[in-house]
Amino acid sequence: MQDSSIDATNCFNSNLLDGQVAIVTGGATGIGKEICRVLGGHGARITMVSRKQENLETAPMSFEPRVSMSRSVSATSATQMRCAQ
Repeated sequence: MQDSSIDATNCFNSNLLDGQVAIVTGGATGIGKEICRVLGGHGARITMVSRKQENLETAPMSFEPRVSMSRSVSATSATQMRCAQ
């Protein structure tokens, strides 16, 4: 009998990254978005960074409920914060 908490197409446990935070630059589109989905699917909380705020607003909507976003940060706002310090 197969454990229902393990994806048969993936050799990693679904809770492998529980309690961890992943910061993914370029995470709102393309490969970065898929990285966010996979890491989040393994339990990591995701901080997504992108240059475009509109991409940050729409990207998490396509993730499964299991993917937990800790925050989305625009690279422009991060640069402005760093310059202001």
